[in-house]
Amino acid sequence: MYKIVLNTFEEDSSKSLGINEAGRFEDKRANEVIWARNGIFFALVNRETGPYMGVIEFGYLYKNKDQRFTAELIFETELPYMSFCQWDPSGRLFLIYSQQT
Repeated sequence: MYKIVLNTFEEDSSKSLGINEAGRFEDKRANEVIWARNGIFFALVNRETGPYMGVIEFGYLYKNKDQRFTAELIFETELPYMSFCQWDPSGRLFLIYSQQT
């Protein structure tokens, strides 16, 4: 099981750059974060051969009431045949490939 922490770099009112935690996900079967080019959507994935291969969890970043970025997971699926995955250039589609026949 893995722990994934997402951080953001944000400028505060004094124009200094700060690192803020946007999300902490504990006990996840995914071991990699793939960001969409738009910087809003992300996928937690596991492409390694083993019992967790094909795990995908989708999430997005939004600004909460305090105007700080917050990460939220919205969908989880398992595709054990997945060999490779990536976001398309628009950041709206998630492409999944398989080398299995």
